[in-house]
Amino acid sequence: LQVEQRVSVERFKTWGTVDARVVNEPQRIVRTTDLKYGAGVPVSAIGNAQLRTYALGVYEEVSLFADIEFVETAIVQPRVDSITTERLTVAELLAWADETAPILEVARYDTNPALNPGPKQCRFCRAKPDCPAIRNLVVDTTGVVFENLEASPAERLAAVLPRLDMIEDWC
Repeated sequence: LQVEQRVSVERFKTWGTVDARVVNEPQRIVRTTDLKYGAGVPVSAIGNAQLRTYALGVYEEVSLFADIEFVETAIVQPRVDSITTERLTVAELLAWADETAPILEVARYDTNPALNPGPKQCRFCRAKPDCPAIRNLVVDTTGVVFENLEASPAERLAAVLPRLDMIEDWC
């Protein structure tokens, strides 16, 4: 058992931090667990690319000294009373990695990526306030062109901010 361990994923040329990882050599299983402490947004381990990537990195490391047959992933979310798990054979994990690696390679070097806004992919995106695709989606959907508040004088912002909750509720 190791907790809060950095894991490199050579196949994807990336890394992450695994909250907990367990190597059970007698059972030929690698387990990776991610703690998500946010409230209100359940996340499933089933088909979860982040957890599969972590599992792949742990497998790449562990396979040098252990004969692993299965990988198990879990997401623990105490604030939404949820634990989900996924169990894959190593062959299934490697097949997923083979499908995913070329997509990541294209995305990594794409200088003009397609922007496809939506509630799931944009929910936690830090670029949302400046995203031209979301701005276009809002304008196309509502027919309203919103002025650029960033360029407005401080007095205009002072007038808008106290009413922002009401405006958001209306939207």
